[in-house]
Amino acid sequence: RAGVDEEVLQAGSRGFIGCLSSVQFNHLAPLKAAILNRGSSLVNVLGNLVESNCGELADKSSSRSLS
Repeated sequence: RAGVDEEVLQAGSRGFIGCLSSVQFNHLAPLKAAILNRGSSLVNVLGNLVESNCGELADKSSSRSLS
């Protein structure tokens, strides 16, 4: 997959279990769009998407950015 970070590919191949507090691509926030516009054709969600406050509870030292 051209243009995709190797670390992102590895994480995706193992599956993700955890909490995402924010995801942005080119200033677009697909998770926020999925939560605010359920049933919209703008975002396609496969599986369960649950809104929670888990990002507020995470230790700031454990945060990582792949940018």
